[in-house]
Amino acid sequence: MANWHDLRIQQYEQSIIVKGNPALALGPLSRGFNAVLFWTILYFYNVDSVTMLFWAIALVFSVWNIRPRWLQRWQGVISWISKILAVVLPAMFSALRKGFQVNAGFVGTLILMNLLMLVSFAFGAICVILILFKYLRAKMGFDSYASASASKSYAIDSVAAVESTTSRVGRSAPKGVRARVKIYSYR
Repeated sequence: MANWHDLRIQQYEQSIIVKGNPALALGPLSRGFNAVLFWTILYFYNVDSVTMLFWAIALVFSVWNIRPRWLQRWQGVISWISKILAVVLPAMFSALRKGFQVNAGFVGTLILMNLLMLVSFAFGAICVILILFKYLRAKMGFDSYASASASKSYAIDSVAAVESTTSRVGRSAPKGVRARVKIYSYR
């Protein structure tokens, strides 16, 4: 069983040794398996955010019915390219972070570690707002159509005489043929 007090003392001593590295403010002070898990989780958060960004962009194109001609010939390949980029871009950012040992300060390290998530969330939010706008526009159109047809109020069991000039086959029927139609109103 681990001694919690000793672990905390080791973490404190390690933080004093590496106090110039601002990346430690964002991650665990432990070494080994916990550090590997932290960076792995951060990598997969970035993969997930970039994947969701590409999905949101595809959904906006679909909802708004955007079909640029220059994109038509690449349509079969775009899905694979977006999935490959979603895996490669976070790996490149992780390599940049590790390769250059960024010590630009807390803000610089924070931006480099989370830039993909920040960009994905920002553009994803714009995409969701565009989709919501299209949904509300369509809903208002359906509501105005439904309210216009529902605004006509009829008494229950009222009978309206409708004069028919065309039959079901499309030929003209003799004038004076009347159909009795019952109209029900639900209030």
